[in-house]
This record gives sequence, structure tokens and C-alpha cells, in this order.
Amino acid sequence: MNWYREYEDVWRQIIETVASEERRSTQTVEKDTLQSMFLLGLSKSELPFIFKGGTSLSKAYDLIDRFSEDIDLSADRKLSETERKRVKNTILETADDLGLKLSNPDKIMSRHSYNKYVFEYDSLFSDIPLEMIVETNFYQSISC
Repeated sequence: MNWYREYEDVWRQIIETVASEERRSTQTVEKDTLQSMFLLGLSKSELPFIFKGGTSLSKAYDLIDRFSEDIDLSADRKLSETERKRVKNTILETADDLGLKLSNPDKIMSRHSYNKYVFEYDSLFSDIPLEMIVETNFYQSISC
């Protein structure tokens, strides 16, 4: 299943329109849309995600006007081993719901404090699969 499912023509038109109006490439707008859909999926979980980094500065706080290539996540406290496993499963389930394919499964270990998930997706605007990166960092707790 692809993230755009049966609405390929509608998504193509929306993305082309936004890209034209915002003077950005269609692939950038497409990835931005996919990142937003991914974050929406994660927001429905009850896990203590902290959204940080360049993507958060752009999307959540509108502090920078640039596109950030990856999604950076942390937690607001130290996570138990069980919670780390739930984080991994939630990320993988959210990606699967959007039709993303994990290209580096051998590198993802829930017991590690840092993981870099590299997902491939079928683009409406490219003949080859593109990538979306999600990084988790649970070295330390972050106070809000």
C-alpha cells in the first residue's frame, strides 16, 4: 500500500499546485507531506515523543524557512526497555501504514539509545524510490 493509495491523481495535483505556489520542487513538497502524515500517525500513540531538530523548527514553530530532510525524535524522560520496543514497533507500524519500506532493518536495535531508520517510498515524481529518515535519540531525558 502506498501513502497516496487510490488518490494518486488528486495527490499529484495538490503537490504540483503547492510546489508551484511555494516555488519548491514537487519531490520536496511530496516528502514534506509524507513527513507530516508520518508525524500525525506518531501523534496518535501514547508514547512520550519529543519532536526536535530542523523539521520541528520548520513545521511546529515556523522559526526557519527551509526543508529539513529527516525527522528527529527523543523522549521527555528515560525510557524503559519495554517502551523502547514500543517506540520501534510504533515507528515501524506507522511507516507500514504509509507504505514505507525499512531499508536498514539490521541496523535498528530497540536497546540502542540512537537509531536511524531509513525508509524508502514510491514517489509520484520519481521513477526510483526515495528516502525518508527518522532518527531516535534516547541518550538523555529532555526537560520541557
